Amino acid sequence: MLATAIITLTASVLEEEKAIILSVSCDDFFRKPFAEHTIVEALSKDLGLKYLYADMTLSGSIHNLENLLTSENLTVMTKEWIVRLYERSLEANVNLIMELIQ
Repeated sequence: MLATAIITLTASVLEEEKAIILSVSCDDFFRKPFAEHTIVEALSKDLGLKYLYADMTLSGSIHNLENLLTSENLTVMTKEWIVRLYERSLEANVNLIMELIQ
């Protein structure tokens, strides 16, 4: 049977709340604001996960400075297209965003 990790995220600033929450079988406790890496580290520790990170450098043969999309590139696009890009960005769906950019 797989174990379930319970990680509490709160906006509360009360220190005594942390002790109460951890006493009811929570594995970790974080207050807002928190950095993304703290959550990743907690998941790694509590679930035994290991994360692989992609190399995001621009030195690869596919990526070069000529292929970077900038806000200046978007000035030639219609207002409708820019709104659709904005909406898809809010959805955080990379596939739809890339489809629209192509």
